[in-house]
Amino acid sequence: MLSRADFEKSCKAFLSKVASSDDEVFGGWSWNEHAYLSRLGYLSRKRTARSYANTAGVGEEDEVLTGQSETDPATAATCEECDLLEVWQYIVYSATFQVPTFYFSVHTRSGSPLTLDGILSSSLFRRNVFPDARKTGFALQTPDHPFPLLSQGEHPTLGTPCWFFHPCETPVALTELVRADGGADTSPGRLMELWLLLVGNVVNLKD
Repeated sequence: MLSRADFEKSCKAFLSKVASSDDEVFGGWSWNEHAYLSRLGYLSRKRTARSYANTAGVGEEDEVLTGQSETDPATAATCEECDLLEVWQYIVYSATFQVPTFYFSVHTRSGSPLTLDGILSSSLFRRNVFPDARKTGFALQTPDHPFPLLSQGEHPTLGTPCWFFHPCETPVALTELVRADGGADTSPGRLMELWLLLVGNVVNLKD
């Protein structure tokens, strides 16, 4: 669907489009080049999320915190019980499926990586988006898909351990979303916006 050159062009066009925006979903991304190899660039941003592992029912479905968010006095006590997590989000190119792919890592404030159970018990994901998924220690599998929905792997450029959503269904879903968009805006940056809206059905992309 996209060549690597098209992916880079789309990412940079997207950044130019949202550079002066404070949009909660599209803001905060930056382009990163590989230290030695060309054409292995990717987008990244850092966010903060809540862990609800020990506070079931705390928080709302569509919240992801930043350190600058205001605290509701009515929920201040329960919010103090939530553990804050550091989340690195990445948009990288899948050479196999020729689409953007969402990679991420989640750590406690002390730097310890979270288990899959810990990640699923955080505000990173929208609530109840994996009702039929089967968990293992390293993947999340849905009954009707041959590939894991969510699994572990190395970041293609950084080589660091990450979680990622398998992009096998992305080409079809993105094609349908582009068609539904009506084609009014065919700019490269619009494609990244549509892809992020697709990811946003599962991942809480707000600040």
